[in-house]
Amino acid sequence: YFNKQEKFYTNLFVTKTRALTVNELNVKMHLLVVANTFDDSIGKACQKDLARAVKFFTGIKDFMGIKFEFDTISGKRYNKKNLEKGIENLSKAGPNDIIVFYYSGHGFRQKGDTRRPPYIDLRPNYTDNPNNFNSMALADIYQIISAMPARLKLVLSDCCNALVTSTNPLADPPAAKKGFGMSWSTQNCRDLFLNATPTSILATAAEPGQLATSNKKFGGFFSYFFRSSVESHFSFF
Repeated sequence: YFNKQEKFYTNLFVTKTRALTVNELNVKMHLLVVANTFDDSIGKACQKDLARAVKFFTGIKDFMGIKFEFDTISGKRYNKKNLEKGIENLSKAGPNDIIVFYYSGHGFRQKGDTRRPPYIDLRPNYTDNPNNFNSMALADIYQIISAMPARLKLVLSDCCNALVTSTNPLADPPAAKKGFGMSWSTQNCRDLFLNATPTSILATAAEPGQLATSNKKFGGFFSYFFRSSVESHFSFF
């Protein structure tokens, strides 16, 4: 027997939450996905990450019933100029909107920059040497986006954060996790994406000196565990 106030009972049986208000339904999620899909070593993994990021955030949009628009920068469009344009387009988000920036590709540390986040490598031709002309500091991207008047800003990157001479290790994918088979909680989604308190979050795959891991058939490990974590926290459990 369980008391109706116990967590186990409410997780299983108290599944109704209030519907989104008219104002909440008018919220728009602005998604920008940047992926180095032409790279010889990690391009296939980046392609997986790109497709799954769009699918994942589209699923959140569909579940909540909010508005949505997205742009992807990959393939022949993959360069610093198009990235800067894409970030500039995010600035049209309203004060109640949501901004998600997601990057999958190579990352590195720039000599003399002691900030924790990496630089993201935007070279159209990977044989060029990385420098300030074809890369951007994730910390700078975060600073620009966090200053925009949206209610929630997520800046995510699945890339290395080590010396430029290092390369991403490839590894076997983790064992597939079986889901609970439970529905998401509208309230749990609302607590993150529709919180009244403006919030900015920066998350990246590696600390300074660390490499990010990926798999050609699976994608990036950071991306996989990020999605799994969000899905777990959205469930009634």
